[in-house]
Amino acid sequence: MTVDGRITWVHELMNTHGVEGNFSDWFNNIVGILKFARERDLMRTGSWESWVDSSILAGINDGLGYQLGLSSASVSPAAVLWREFFIHRDSGDPSDVQSKKLWAIAEQTATDAGVALARSKGINADPRIEAVLITYGDAYRAGVKDESTARYLGRELGWRGGALLGAYGGSLVGFASCSGPCALAGGIGGGILGTTYGWLFGESQSTQWLDPRNEWAAEFFTSALYEDPGFIGTPR
Repeated sequence: MTVDGRITWVHELMNTHGVEGNFSDWFNNIVGILKFARERDLMRTGSWESWVDSSILAGINDGLGYQLGLSSASVSPAAVLWREFFIHRDSGDPSDVQSKKLWAIAEQTATDAGVALARSKGINADPRIEAVLITYGDAYRAGVKDESTARYLGRELGWRGGALLGAYGGSLVGFASCSGPCALAGGIGGGILGTTYGWLFGESQSTQWLDPRNEWAAEFFTSALYEDPGFIGTPR
């Protein structure tokens, strides 16, 4: 299946069953990751990315089939976990806390199964892709599951991004004032201010960034990490 076909499939899943089952936007992050892959032509037939993603989508499909009573067997170890997620969403969860936990557990299991499947085919990931989709992906799923981890990752994303933007903005303002010396001072001052503000902003936005319903954040941060793997340092 092509990347566009996978995106369409996820949208159809959410549109067809999501409203009634109360999960109409809970796979937006997968759409964001698929768009990232499409932009870089990563989801080629037979590739590591294709095998892993196919395994993830199969687990979701089978888990929903379990929940709807349409199937009773699956090769995916994540299917029964997705079933628990779908059952919980269908029952209602005002706080979303338990939904996120169940989502993260199922998605992590599905991802691990996909990696194992690709390995069984003798296919290994490019180190750069593995760092983004697995190392940082594991951190993302941990953040979805646990809010303290989400706040930590939010601070890391926030201060690093704030430092870069602050230094750049401060340099421009300084350069416009008195060229070289002021540009340096402005860059330092802007970087310090940006770091502080970014740290606070990142923590406040962390649970929104690390939310399966947030397509924009999934695509943006995956792209940023792909271009600069050290963007948020090494996940703890």
